[in-house]
Amino acid sequence: MNKLQKIFYGFIGAIFALTLMVGGYLLAEQGDTATFGWDTTNNVSILRADSSNDLIPGKDDSYDLGMTGYEFKDLYIDGVAYLDQADITAGTITGITDLVVADGGTGAGTFTDGGILLGSGTGAITALAVLADGSIVVGDGTTDPVALAAFDSSTGDLTVAAGGTGVSALTDHCVFVGSGTTAVTILTVGGANEILCGAAGADPSFRALVDADVPAILTLAGSTIDSSAIGGSTPAAGAFTTLGATGDVTTSANITNTLGTGEVLAINATSDSTGAVAPFVYTSTMTGPAATGGRALFQLNANAALGGWANALKAYTVIATAGSVSGLGSALCTEMLLPGAALSTGSYGVHEIELVTQTSGTVTSPVAMQWMQVSGDDTATASWEDSGYIWIIKGLSDDPGNIFDTNTTPTCDATLRILVGDTPYYILLSNSPTS
Repeated sequence: MNKLQKIFYGFIGAIFALTLMVGGYLLAEQGDTATFGWDTTNNVSILRADSSNDLIPGKDDSYDLGMTGYEFKDLYIDGVAYLDQADITAGTITGITDLVVADGGTGAGTFTDGGILLGSGTGAITALAVLADGSIVVGDGTTDPVALAAFDSSTGDLTVAAGGTGVSALTDHCVFVGSGTTAVTILTVGGANEILCGAAGADPSFRALVDADVPAILTLAGSTIDSSAIGGSTPAAGAFTTLGATGDVTTSANITNTLGTGEVLAINATSDSTGAVAPFVYTSTMTGPAATGGRALFQLNANAALGGWANALKAYTVIATAGSVSGLGSALCTEMLLPGAALSTGSYGVHEIELVTQTSGTVTSPVAMQWMQVSGDDTATASWEDSGYIWIIKGLSDDPGNIFDTNTTPTCDATLRILVGDTPYYILLSNSPTS
């Protein structure tokens, strides 16, 4: 007989004695080692010990163990408790570990302090490591989320690496520049008429333009001056105060200037070269048959009664006190290069002078085809008059019938042929001022 049977039989013996004392009875069923109480309604024993020494009720789901006001104190079970329902109105349950998710638990007995819990279906819940200061949890829509160091602290700013600026506020109207993965740099707000200028290896800054900021070559395409388009069909209304260039300036349009007194358009060139210098070169190349012109036109429109002098073109050479020319110096040089082939059509003049009259016009003032005048200091003029010339002609050969001919029939030293209309004439020349 085992210990449970001894206890049970002792318990039954006590109940049996009590039953006899109160006039009760104790009945056993066939095959039971012991029975306790009898359910007269269902005609079964209330509690019995079967041949396997198991305590079982006489009928399923019919009898209570204790009742309100008559409760057992402690219940000790070393095994599995199969309960259809547990109603715990006070106290705690201890000793249960790793209650599975399917039964309403977490499947784990402990979690990282401060870790965010992650579900795994019916598997045990897992916990992330404690997030670093400023980190957030980011998911990918499929696998477990991960920690992302997005802010520089739990109360800080979104970092550049996470798509932020790294700063908590931006100055009104500011411009900010990048600094790698560190916080952006906020520049000082630009002042009126200042522009953002870059600096090699450093942050740009706002400042007014200086000459060094303008590149040597500046291409304007669709730009404006005073809100008027440059290169458009309407000329710009504005103007540059000073326009300088060390390279080529190419234009196919008119340059118009309506300034007042003084030099309207001044081009100044200074050179210390010891070779040939051409400060201003205008080249016109014509390739169209039967075209005319090709010249640089300097036109003076006298639309009012002008003053003491007026010229469409002035050539002026200044020979300084220490200056001189070893060869030939002139204020205006006109030259023509003839072709290296026969020239049989057209008329050509190295220097063309033309006077144009108009209908109903009359001339009473002195008008000359060529006006020559000497001015300046009287003493210096007198010196020139002693040794100077009205014309100096070089390069002519002396042969009969040539332009210059000393073999003349009239009484003179030479003749100089000119053409008046279509008729040649000869100017008589003398090599002596007195004969």
